[in-house]
Amino acid sequence: MNTDPEKFLSIVKSQEYEGMILLGAAGLRLTQILSNQTKIPIVTGSNNITTQDTGLTGVSILTDPFYLLEFIHQLLPHHTNIIQITNPEKEGGYLQNLREQAKTIGIQLIVVEANNLQEATRQYDSLLPRLNKNRDIVWLPMNPDTMETGTLFPAVLMKAWEYKIPIVSPTISHTGVMIGAYPAPQAYGRQIANLLLAHIQEASIWKPKVEYAKQLNLTYNEIFASHLGIQLPVSLRQRVFKLYE
Repeated sequence: MNTDPEKFLSIVKSQEYEGMILLGAAGLRLTQILSNQTKIPIVTGSNNITTQDTGLTGVSILTDPFYLLEFIHQLLPHHTNIIQITNPEKEGGYLQNLREQAKTIGIQLIVVEANNLQEATRQYDSLLPRLNKNRDIVWLPMNPDTMETGTLFPAVLMKAWEYKIPIVSPTISHTGVMIGAYPAPQAYGRQIANLLLAHIQEASIWKPKVEYAKQLNLTYNEIFASHLGIQLPVSLRQRVFKLYE
């Protein structure tokens, strides 16, 4: 895809498209530029788009947290605290949504602030030994400023194993967590397509909006869970898309 905005816009105008879907970080950048230069309906899909991105229409690759929270609550009903180490300003509306959704099922979100990887590393080193394995869950952030997969994630995973702390993530990139989630690919594609169709049909009255991915696949690390003494009931096993055992 040509990511030069002017060249891309000239191509779009010459083809007379009724609507466009622009995906990924490059697609989001183009959407941000072109949304003010063309009346063509544009829908974007990216892990960088949030519900606070006013003026844009799209579907975040972040899944709506309720389904994951509900699964966690059914599996670990006595765990009432979710801890996340992150920079709240970089999380957009997702953090507030997570807090509100958790509250509806009796779980408290505790945010420990960190502005960069160095601060996050110190917070994990200090916090993990003090957590209660029968009450607390660590929820990893998507924000790359406070979590990366090269060094910090493996170190946090090892410490969670050592102190027997359940650790979860709303992204597939954190392979090895006890519970993970990511958008179901076909459902994600349909959600974006349906949003574009609605945008085209209601173009004259359309109000920009960003949605979270509505359907997700759950992953479950049975090796990690067994180490913590947690058994997955048959009723919940049926909801797991990928089981690591």
